[in-house]
Amino acid sequence: MIRYLKPLKDFFFVSVVIRQHPELKDRPIAVCHSDNPKGTAEFHLQTSLLEIMVCFGVRAAMFVRDAKALCPHLVILPYDFEAYEEVANQFYDILHKHCRKVQAVSCDEAFLDVTYLEGVDMDMLASIIIQEIFETTGCIASAGIARNMLMARLTTRTAKPDGQCNIPPKRGHDYFYELPIKMLLGIGHVLEEKLKKRNVLTCGQLRMIPKPCNVVSSSYFYAGGCVWLARISLAILCSTFECF
Repeated sequence: MIRYLKPLKDFFFVSVVIRQHPELKDRPIAVCHSDNPKGTAEFHLQTSLLEIMVCFGVRAAMFVRDAKALCPHLVILPYDFEAYEEVANQFYDILHKHCRKVQAVSCDEAFLDVTYLEGVDMDMLASIIIQEIFETTGCIASAGIARNMLMARLTTRTAKPDGQCNIPPKRGHDYFYELPIKMLLGIGHVLEEKLKKRNVLTCGQLRMIPKPCNVVSSSYFYAGGCVWLARISLAILCSTFECF
């Protein structure tokens, strides 16, 4: 059976920088190359505080001036690329310690092909890796475990922050049906909102739309595109072949 484990470090850019600023642990934080409140520099939002997203409407890639207008107590920290490189190397050292088949995605994200590790408890392995990442780097991480790479990517999103999620093959269909449409690769904000107007909130509901259909008109986005995407995604998520 093909099995993938996908560790991901949560809120990487801020988690690394904030290690030197424990007094800011419970503050809404973002990282950016400029802290000019009148500037138009875009920042990367990396915070575990949901209040900043829900209550204030701050999101990644906003201008600093707009973000601080919404959330005046937002703390802006500078990037620390030397620290990022150090922590990324530590991250991958840990992954290679536990698995010889590691596919890098970014400085804080990778896939582990653990198919060859017969008899190994995947939940225990994920817990060990997450714990070692925290003990070594001081940063929290999450992990998703599934039968292919796309499913592992989605389960990692479910696991965040600071958790793990394992979707056995028999639960694949159920997990997919309950998955919000916004989690499906290819569903952006515009299409998500248009689908919601038709009371299509989950991937299962999306798959129930017959094809061909008139639910999605030209003004609603391409006619059968969303249904085709959902069906293809379902086949990928629940298949035994690899997908990235």
